[in-house]
Amino acid sequence: MPEFSRPHYTKLTACLYNRRLPESDRERLEEAIRQYYQWISAMESIERGQSDVVERLVEVTNRYKRFIELDLIFDSSENFLYRQKGQLKLDNTILEEFLPQVIFRSLREIDDSFELGPRR
Repeated sequence: MPEFSRPHYTKLTACLYNRRLPESDRERLEEAIRQYYQWISAMESIERGQSDVVERLVEVTNRYKRFIELDLIFDSSENFLYRQKGQLKLDNTILEEFLPQVIFRSLREIDDSFELGPRR
C-alpha cells in the first residue's frame, strides 16, 4: 500500500507539544494519538475491492471522528481545544487522511503502481 501524507497526525502531535495546551488535556491528547493508530490500523485491515469497502471505511472513520469531536474536544474540562478548534483543525484533518484511503481502497482497477497524491 502506498504511503499517504498524515496531516491529521501532524496536527495531533503539534497540539500535544503546544506550550499553551492545558496539562489536563495532555493525557487526553496522548489517548487520541493511540486512537489514531487504531483507526489507521482498522482502515488498513479492510481489504480493497470488496463490495462494502466504502461503508466499512466510513464506519471506522465516523467512530474515530466522533471520539475526536466529543471525547477529546467537547468533553474536555478546559476550553482550550474547543476555543482553538478552527486554529488546531484536529477534526477537519481527519477527512484529509480519509479521502485518499477511501479512493485507493474502493477503486478495483487501481493497482500498486498507481501514484495517488501530490508529487514533487
